Amino acid sequence: MLLLNKLRNRIKHKAMEYKVFQSKIQDVDQKKGIVINYDNAFNTVDSDGDISRKGAYAKTLVENKARAKWYLNHNEELLLGVPFIEGTKEDDFGLLSYNHINTNKQLGADVLTDYMLFKEYDRTLEHSIGYNVIKHNPYDLGQSKKGRELTEVKIWEKSTLTSWGANENTPLIDIKSIKDINKTLEMLEQMFTKNLKYSDERKRSAELLIKQLQTLSKDEPGETTHIVEPSDTEILQTILNSFK
Repeated sequence: MLLLNKLRNRIKHKAMEYKVFQSKIQDVDQKKGIVINYDNAFNTVDSDGDISRKGAYAKTLVENKARAKWYLNHNEELLLGVPFIEGTKEDDFGLLSYNHINTNKQLGADVLTDYMLFKEYDRTLEHSIGYNVIKHNPYDLGQSKKGRELTEVKIWEKSTLTSWGANENTPLIDIKSIKDINKTLEMLEQMFTKNLKYSDERKRSAELLIKQLQTLSKDEPGETTHIVEPSDTEILQTILNSFK
């Protein structure tokens, strides 16, 4: 039976696709551990050339959400809690999801505190859903390009994403490209001045990052230095990844 289950999981994951969506945090209830965000938007062509239609998630939210998992960075060993709980629905904008994070685990408590901090700064997080396409129609993207109009999908998992780039083990490789180091420092320092309930390990990581940013803030770029300006999402993902 165990071998059969492993085989089923391999088949499932082989067919699974992932869709990343940059969504502002709609709300966070720290006492109850509830995070509310959009996991997809309707009627907008995404980077995969797909356009999701309202109704695409209706069936899976009834039949399959009880089996869905919520991970950190698609790591099945880092289970955050239960996704798509009561309140999850399709509205005119997209898939609005209510998610219950497990604050009895230190991982969940730290990530929930991250959500609180980012929401205060009106910053963006990326979320990703793992799904199978059940029904779709061809969609003309113009210039002889074809996409898909997704009318029914089956969700298996959701992830909060805190890493970016090709090598997640080098989170500070692009730290010099941060547009405003002082604002980033201000956000990080709130972890201590507001006595947010981070674990000691997370705070030690933040202290290290603060020291590195303070050093960089003193450096003046030369005239020939090419400064890359990443999005807020990239900046925050870099920061979060360094906390792990």
